[in-house]
Parts: sequence; C-alpha cells; structure tokens
Amino acid sequence: KYGALTLFVTLIVVLLLPVYKYLNNKVLYNQFSKIARRIKINALRYNIIVLNLSVIKLIIFWTLILGILTFAELHQDLLFLAKRLGRVSTACLPTILFLSLRPSPLPNMLYLALLPIHKWLSRIIVLQGLAHTIIYLLYFNFKNTWSKAYKIENIYGIIALLGFLIIAFTSLPIVRRLNYKVFYINHYIFTWIIVICLFFHARPGIPYITTLNVAILIYQIIYRIRNTKKTKVDVINISSHLTLILIPNSAISQKSGAPGSHLRIIDHDPSKKFQNIIKNYLIPMQHPYTITTLPVDSVQKLIVRNSNFRFDKNKIYYVTGAFLPHLDFLTPRRKGNAKSLLYKVKCKRCLIVVGGSAISFALPILRVLNYNGCIVKIVWVARDIEDLKILNYFANSIIENDCLDVYVTGNYDEETKNAFTAALMKKNKLKNTRDLRGESKLLSGEIDFNNEFDNGNAPLLESSNQNYGSTKLSDSSIKTLTPGKGKKNDLNLNSNSNSKHKCFSPLHRKKSLCNNNNNNITAGFVDNNEIDFNQAQNMVSDIRTDSSNNQNMLSLLADLVPTVKIDFGRPKLGSHYYSWCINQTCNDKNDELYLNEHFIRNKKKYQINDDVWVLAAGPTGLVDNVKLWANDCGFHFHEERFGV
Repeated sequence: KYGALTLFVTLIVVLLLPVYKYLNNKVLYNQFSKIARRIKINALRYNIIVLNLSVIKLIIFWTLILGILTFAELHQDLLFLAKRLGRVSTACLPTILFLSLRPSPLPNMLYLALLPIHKWLSRIIVLQGLAHTIIYLLYFNFKNTWSKAYKIENIYGIIALLGFLIIAFTSLPIVRRLNYKVFYINHYIFTWIIVICLFFHARPGIPYITTLNVAILIYQIIYRIRNTKKTKVDVINISSHLTLILIPNSAISQKSGAPGSHLRIIDHDPSKKFQNIIKNYLIPMQHPYTITTLPVDSVQKLIVRNSNFRFDKNKIYYVTGAFLPHLDFLTPRRKGNAKSLLYKVKCKRCLIVVGGSAISFALPILRVLNYNGCIVKIVWVARDIEDLKILNYFANSIIENDCLDVYVTGNYDEETKNAFTAALMKKNKLKNTRDLRGESKLLSGEIDFNNEFDNGNAPLLESSNQNYGSTKLSDSSIKTLTPGKGKKNDLNLNSNSNSKHKCFSPLHRKKSLCNNNNNNITAGFVDNNEIDFNQAQNMVSDIRTDSSNNQNMLSLLADLVPTVKIDFGRPKLGSHYYSWCINQTCNDKNDELYLNEHFIRNKKKYQINDDVWVLAAGPTGLVDNVKLWANDCGFHFHEERFGV
C-alpha cells in the first residue's frame, strides 16, 4: 500500500514542478521576497545557510514527505518500520531516475534544475535503505536467526545496499574531484545492479516499479544514440590553460538558441568497437563543455580548460546535444526558432563574474542581452596574461566600451606589471587622441565619404559576421609566458588584495574603421605627420627591459583586439561594481563604503532589485563569494559551477 502511495506521491510532486515554477515566478515570489530578504540579511549572512538555503529547503521538504510515508500506521511495530523503510526507498527509485533524464521531459524544466532534487532525494533513500538493513540485522541477532540473512533474496538486498553506498560515497564532492571517472562509471554500473537486485529482493514483488526503472534507463540510451553525431574538430592552442575548439554546425543534432547551452563530448576510436559501445552508450564518459557561440554563427566554438582529456584534430569525437541552460532571466520570444536572438529579458543591468574557462558562459549571454537592450558588464578572472588571446576570436561579441574587466591573478613581478600598465595607458592615450581628431575632422566635413565609396572603399558596409572570430594572434607575437610559482591561484574575490580597480581608457579593436591603414578614409582622419597607432610598440620601447616576459606581454598588448580593462590581482566587489549595478556614479573610491553591513542597514523594506541580476560561473570559491555579495546587495543571482 505505502510503496504504491510513495511512488504516486513522489511522481506527482515532480510532475507538478513546472506548475510550482510558474506560480513562483508570477505570484509567490512577490509575496515572500520581503520575508526572504529579511531572513537572509539579518540572520543568515556569511554562513553555510546562506550559500545552501535552496539545498536546505529541498532536504526539509523531502524528509517531511518521506517521513510521513514511512512512519504512518506503524502500529508500534519495529519490524513493520523496517519493512516500510525498505518499501518506501524502493518506490522512490523511478522518481530518482526520472529526475536524471537529459533533457528533462517536463515542460519548461531543464535537467540542470532537477539535478539537486535527484542528488538529495537519492541520499535520503540511501539512509532509509541503510536503516532498513540495520534494523533487520539487529532483529536477526536478537532472535538468533542469522541463517535468514544468508537467503538468496536477502543477499540480493545486501548487494543493492552496497551499490547505494558506493554511489553515495563516490558522489561526495571531495571523492568526486579526486577521480571523476570512478564516480561516473560506478554511477551507471551500480544503477543497473541496484535495479536488478531489488527486483529479486523485494517481497512482495515489484514488477511494475522494475519495468519503470528499466524503461527510463533504456529511453536515456536510445535518446543518446539518436542525438549523437561523429565529427572532427579544429584545435587552437591559446595558452597553457586554455584551448579553443571549433565544431561544425552539422555536428550538433539539437540546435539550441539559448546562450550558455552545453555539449557532451567523448572521443571515438574506430579500432576499439566494443569499448566505444561501452563508453559512448552504456556508460557514457562524456565531458560537458559550454558553447561559446550561438546557432546563428557559421561555426560553434568551445573554450576548454586544459586537462587530462585533450582534443586532437586528427581524432573523431562523439558530440551529444546541445542541452539547454537553466536561465530564469531569459525567455525566448520565438519558440522553435533556434537562430532567433529575441528574448524576454527580466533585467536592465547584468553583472557577470567568471573565472578561467567560464568566460565561455559569459560571452554568449553578453551577445543576447545586448541585443535585447540590457546593459552588461563581464568581470573575468584569468590566471595567465596569455589567456587574453582567446578574446581575439570573439572580437565582435565585445562591441561596447567598458563591458569587460579582466583581472590577471598570475604571480608576475612588479617590473612586469608596471611595464604592461604603462604600455596599456600609452596605447590608450594614443588611440583616444587619434579617435578624437578623426571625429573632429569628420564633423567638420573635411572627409568626403562619397569619393571614398566611389573608389571602392566601403568598409562600413562590411558584414561583421564575415569576420567573426577570424582575427588571430600570430604565434610569433606571443612566446611562452608562464606566471611565477608559489602564489595560489584560487579565486577568492573577498581576499585582502592590494589591487584596486583601475579605470583605464577603453581599447578599441585593431581592425576598426579608424585604424585600418589600408583605408583612404582613415588616411583622411590623420595628418601625414601624425603618429600611426600601429607604432605604439615603438613608442613604449623606453619602458621595456631585458625581461623576455615584459617583451612578450607588450607584444600581446599590441595585438589585443577587444575593448577591455586589464588589471593585476583579484577583483574586489565593492563600491565600484555596486554603483555600476544601480547605475550611479561612485564618487568615493573607498571599497568599504558599500561593503555588506555599511549599506545593508540602510536598505529600505528589504526589497530585491528586480532590474539587476548578478551571474557567477567558475570555481566554487568564486561563485560562493559572488553569491554572498549579490545577496547582501539585494540583487537577483544565478550561478553556474564549473567543477565536478
């Protein structure tokens, strides 16, 4: 009775999640936001509860439901409790497997949003299964009937419990990070073992539950086979940390227009057919990568952090996806049209803080939000100055001044930092001077555009899409540049770094209308005796030293394409970025002004600012720090954790 009731209740709760999401967005959020803000700020700041409030709510909710189903009508019988614990945990298995489906069959629900429920519901039933076994073993010991423990049906139950425990242990974050492959293989193998063993262990039998379990697992395999394609990729080595991967559009079976979508990729060896079947279909050891481009682009690009899994342009790869991201602030206006950039945007200003390869998550969101009228700023924490070369392949995404701040955390000496900063400032000064003079000549009518176009020069009519990502840095311009050792590269935004935000003048793209020496229009902008912008390297030669690092950094600066601000150290989310989010001028550069309790105490009515969203993607430490800051400031927050 309670096994069937558990299956019914858990499935109904999961199936009603889209309804809850709709009501929460339309009604519940507005009613409870004040209470939630007051609790978060006054009682739970800077502790584990703030960072894991959603998880705590999940645990409480499912513990209450399963607790009621477990302890109802026990008749004060401990053996009855043991049976109920096993029955309830077994009946939850179809729901757990359903929550792991990629993509989720539920309307307007993404599987990434369901994974926390899958994880914590699984851990609760593992504890229930463990309690079920312990009570029975104690009963056998009390009645001196250990022979019952060796019955074949009970042996199957013990094997199923061991499978649950192995999955639970290997899924712990500390274990998962040590060897993700072990976790992944165990997850798939023991899932099948548990389903089969429970079928033979449960009394009375569970044919319907087992049928559901097997159907869900087979459906996932069939979907993966139908939506996987083989392809070769192009590989561009950017630095010792990052690699750019180019994938043809034809290799993506499910087109997704949503920014931040991801693919799952695994290599394919034609000489190992049996191994390919195992790792590609039965136990898919696929690696997830965020797509940095959009379906409208001619080729899809991935920014990959270098790891043990290396891409090779001579190898064949299985590509599955794309899978949609979980973005509550973006809703497509034209559903079914993957190439449409029209979205309903819930924010007017968006601050995106990312670390390392998570820049791949920020760039497509920047494009879509800008297209739909939202002002965006990206704060990118990079480990190595060479990582900035990746921006040259996304030059047309970064078209706004002051939309990208880069913080380099590598351990460079002061001489190197000073040389780079001085060269950057001098280059910007030259560029700004030239742009101002060109603008004044244009406004005064000294340039005749008609004559220029008659001569065949019409640079303004060039399609930006044709050159999207085509600009590359020559290998000769940048040699190996590795930060010094001995400095931690963790991304702690609240660390007491001496680095302060420097408001450099914006850099402009090298191949723009105003600095292309092959255009006669540009020649009209500049007097013959004016210093050419491409001579910036020669003009900063006085700050160069014999250090090869300095020379390489200055070479990188000369070729840097996008309009970015660059600083060394770790960013501090203080008054500067708070003022940017609320669209106010920061007159006082003291970061303590808007930090935490200083301005939180004066916030009115504990309302969340509906116009501002803060996004964080990257390592756990970075995401947690940004989450605390956004919560304190009263901004909406969305996270993407780039980790295992």
